[in-house]
Amino acid sequence: MNFATITKNPAIWRVCPHLVNYEQTRAGFDWRSIRGELDGLPAGGGLNIAHEAVDRHAAGPLATHLALRW
Repeated sequence: MNFATITKNPAIWRVCPHLVNYEQTRAGFDWRSIRGELDGLPAGGGLNIAHEAVDRHAAGPLATHLALRW
């Protein structure tokens, strides 16, 4: 099945998404520069995407804010 891509006018967005232009973001992405924004697992146990995406936010200052809008 082929489905048409749904596009929306950014001028009417109430909240700007974090990823507006995937290709531009991907072209400029570098793990070395982003590493400073990640918490890492306790006791230097490495990186875990579930921790970075969920656990640290649930325990942080934004714990009462909406985490996912579906």
